[in-house]
Amino acid sequence: MFGVSSNSVCNILHEFCRALVLEFTDEYLTPNFLPSGFPNGCHIEIDPPAAEAVDHHNYKGWFSVVLFAMVDYRRVVENAFGHVKARFRRVGMGLHSHPKKNAVIIMACCVLHNILNVHNSAIDEAWKAALGEHDKEQPHQSNTSTDYSRPAEEIRSAIADYLCII
Repeated sequence: MFGVSSNSVCNILHEFCRALVLEFTDEYLTPNFLPSGFPNGCHIEIDPPAAEAVDHHNYKGWFSVVLFAMVDYRRVVENAFGHVKARFRRVGMGLHSHPKKNAVIIMACCVLHNILNVHNSAIDEAWKAALGEHDKEQPHQSNTSTDYSRPAEEIRSAIADYLCII
């Protein structure tokens, strides 16, 4: 590719993503510590090294990392996950970097997605259609809690208490 090795391109991409995340995370991707709401996730296909494959195998039979978000309205975050995957097709079609580099690539895509949203950049419908051709069926989320009557604040407090003792 233009006389540049694929290894060099991967290194440049990773350095760009790291710089982007370091510079813009505070403004465009600041998580609130244990916000109220419910966790939702999106599996992103990866190609892990054989030694790490078991850590990334999902029950649908493919390898993935999970992008999590705390949400009040599940449909909104599912749309956001789909938009990130449509805008950044490599994320939507699967990452083939080393798993340790995948996290920063995904974070950079989320930062760029949020920057584009702030500036009202629309998602091209053709991108969504192209993603649909390649997107694998997401593993279904399971909920281990059967107590759906508890308000989100109680659930959040229970998670906070649990994390404080780990």
